[in-house]
Amino acid sequence: MSEESIFIRNTTPEILKLRNYVPGPTTEEIAKIARTQREKIVKLSSNENPLGPSTKVVNAIRNAAGNVSLYPSSGCNKLRNAIAFAVGRGVSDENVLVAAGSSEIFSFIIRAFSRPSDEVIYGDPSFSVYSDAATVDARIPVPIPLSDPLFEFKADALRKRLTKKTKIIIVTRPNNPTSRLVPLKQVESICEDSPDSVVVCDEAYIEFADNYEDVTAVNLIGRFENLLVTRTFSKAYGLPDLRVGYMIGAREAVEILFKIRPKWNNGELAQEAAITALKDRDHLSRTLATVQNGRRFLSERLSAMGFVVTPEPQGNFVFVSPTRLGIKAEALLVDLMKKGIAVRGPPTDWALDYLRVSIGTEEENETLITSLEILIQD
Repeated sequence: MSEESIFIRNTTPEILKLRNYVPGPTTEEIAKIARTQREKIVKLSSNENPLGPSTKVVNAIRNAAGNVSLYPSSGCNKLRNAIAFAVGRGVSDENVLVAAGSSEIFSFIIRAFSRPSDEVIYGDPSFSVYSDAATVDARIPVPIPLSDPLFEFKADALRKRLTKKTKIIIVTRPNNPTSRLVPLKQVESICEDSPDSVVVCDEAYIEFADNYEDVTAVNLIGRFENLLVTRTFSKAYGLPDLRVGYMIGAREAVEILFKIRPKWNNGELAQEAAITALKDRDHLSRTLATVQNGRRFLSERLSAMGFVVTPEPQGNFVFVSPTRLGIKAEALLVDLMKKGIAVRGPPTDWALDYLRVSIGTEEENETLITSLEILIQD
């Protein structure tokens, strides 16, 4: 047997335990499986903006393209000011941190506000990055199971699991993949019950929630010093390729995280695109209307077809199970793929017999329903 390489020997055991992330298939991969043209693919697997980015954003990227030979603003000062202005509620640029997607911010928070062997709590199922980020930095991931079929993350259940080692609590609202929104009252209880823990509300999908300005946890920032809120430009603003996320919280938290944040992790193109996206309120309104109407349509039609639909979805996706129809989620996922339609589910994702279906355009949503009706009848 050959000796292990220096890379294996020098890597921490925690990193070796990690599983490689399996991304959703690209449109090219789906087209190959379905033996059809890429233009005919219905990709409802990645929670992307069905309308794409604003045309104003695309123009802003073109106008800034000539500056790619220059280093961007390290502090993202213009973007932080734009975010603070858009958020309002007394938030200033000193309360805003910008990074390469909210995924990167979770790593910063865990590294800065906990120590090796401390615990990071989150709901299960939820975003796999939480567990990965905790494991890489030798923290203990502590998933709290969400009960099927309501998938609620309750303060009571969390309270029973708290220990002196609990330093980070992540509350995903709306939750990925279940699309449930933890009420603000529950967030308040969690913050009050956990004064020695940093409570992080991951609000990557908050804009899609009904009356999101009223239900965002940013409304609680001034009341709880242990609360941080993360958001992203990848979803509602349609900019996942540019990797821009941000955090809102106490000035002291932002100052500490700035110390470990890479100095140039947001390029000029990304910053200008994000600033322009914030200003284009019309595009955001069209996006939210498309998603909310599509979410209502899919929830009603899938429920009428016999699917178990997780109630009160608030993200740009719905979480459904075909088990009442006597069909396995994994088998249905494969059958849909053969028809050129991609959704997420087993075996690469959560162990539950559920599918996560992103909201598409009106035409894409109708194509999905028509295809499902055919598959179920067969």
